Amino acid sequence: MDRLLYTSFCNDGNVLKPYLLYKENAKAEYWISEAFSTKVSKQVLDGIKSVVNNPHGTGYAIHRKDIVLAGKTGTAEIKASQEDTSGTELGWFSVMTPDKKTSKPILVVSMVEDVKGRGGSGYVVEKDKDVLDKWFDKN
Repeated sequence: MDRLLYTSFCNDGNVLKPYLLYKENAKAEYWISEAFSTKVSKQVLDGIKSVVNNPHGTGYAIHRKDIVLAGKTGTAEIKASQEDTSGTELGWFSVMTPDKKTSKPILVVSMVEDVKGRGGSGYVVEKDKDVLDKWFDKN
């Protein structure tokens, strides 16, 4: 559920209430109101937009000219100790449509185990690119 906090950055600091099944004409409900101030939400949103829209951003591989996306990448080392060099890495990527006017908004959270030597979280971004391209080209 912690990835739902990203919804607050598009909703003036309010975290959206999750649901599992698609709802036609769903109305936004808040799970946590005022989790962040509007000012902090805007600052974070600007930062995660740059992850996808700045050519130097770690999620730039999914940048699109037709829709604004925002995202956050991450890599976690899984190892027995700090000295352990044989552990694996868990790569993750969260991506969303930050514009409230988007007709079919998305929030995708992806994780891939063992991205060590495969590009870290960049490996996950590339995997998501195919899914997002199909989604946006269809919708």
